[in-house]
Amino acid sequence: MNTISDLNLTFCEGADEMRYVVPKEDGTGFYFSNDTIPTPEVGSWLRSIKYKDENSYLFVLDIDAKRFDRNVLIAARGLHDTIKNYMHVVPVLKASGSKGVQLIFKLKFDENVEEHTALKNMENLAYTLYKITTPEVRQRIRFDDKPGIDCAMFTKRRMLRSFCKHLGSNMFSVPYKYEDDYTTVKKRMTLEIAPLSFQSFPEVNYKDEYVIYEYTTSTNDIGVLLEELPDLKPEDKKVASESEIYINMPTIFKRVVDCDHVDHSLKWPLISYLRIWECMQPKEIAEWLWQYSSWKDLSNVKLTMYHITWTCNWLDKKEWWIAPKEKSVRLLFPMPKSFMTSMLEERADKVGWTKLYQELRHILTQYLLMLELEPSEVSQTVR
Repeated sequence: MNTISDLNLTFCEGADEMRYVVPKEDGTGFYFSNDTIPTPEVGSWLRSIKYKDENSYLFVLDIDAKRFDRNVLIAARGLHDTIKNYMHVVPVLKASGSKGVQLIFKLKFDENVEEHTALKNMENLAYTLYKITTPEVRQRIRFDDKPGIDCAMFTKRRMLRSFCKHLGSNMFSVPYKYEDDYTTVKKRMTLEIAPLSFQSFPEVNYKDEYVIYEYTTSTNDIGVLLEELPDLKPEDKKVASESEIYINMPTIFKRVVDCDHVDHSLKWPLISYLRIWECMQPKEIAEWLWQYSSWKDLSNVKLTMYHITWTCNWLDKKEWWIAPKEKSVRLLFPMPKSFMTSMLEERADKVGWTKLYQELRHILTQYLLMLELEPSEVSQTVR
């Protein structure tokens, strides 16, 4: 049977510094110490994210929140998938013992990389992972804010609570499983469920190519938002006007295609449109964007394909087309309300609402046929 003490020792191996939180004997509180070492069942152990004898750090996505809830767990699960798919490493999932969770792996730097550079690289990597994760995650948590990813983790001499007691909550900081639900994680933190085994942190060699986005607290390079998209003017027509797909595209998507810098929150709806309405494969979408869009951040082929492939897979597996019989077909499509309203109203002005609903059912049918699914049952469940 795994014990907190066993897990704790493994967690702290190789730490550059250690510090302890010790409960007072009279029960009136606790104090910090470098010398008095409590058992992890009674007090807290804090280890540095920096390793002592190697140029390595614990990379920690620390999701901090005002309270521990299902929202935090769902966000952590999404970030877990992003890390796994993008960096090909499975991070350790750790409940903080209080209000948050952490995703952790060991990040190894070249020996000549100084600490301040490594810390900044880790912050930028965290920001990149946040930017490329799913819209659902970014709707639930923020970056450098609450509820969200705490950037204080990427500062010098930063300490991290190990697998031990959290004296502020009287619960325990413990590992948990990806598939654990809210109730199970809560029981793990109270030790109602025996602790999971823990052998070591997975290791990754840092590469500059991992960082796509650099984080600054006052960045202007975040791309334009919906209300900032330029209006289309005849004199601004680009080569995209030669594309039949572009010609048939709703105006709101043409505006996205024709803009130089576009926020990710506007890119995924366009990818969704090309996937569902045009039944395009990820590679076809990438090639079309490279040829016809004005975006200036498409030079990273790997990142572009990652975004497109992930979005297409998300659409195809979401089963968004399954809905109660009373739900209108126009409400099924996984598209932001602002986009859907704009494109439907524009199309209805041209063909009328009756014809529009027929077109939507046809689009849905063609999409399901592309997925080799049977559309007949679905088409009967929506009006």
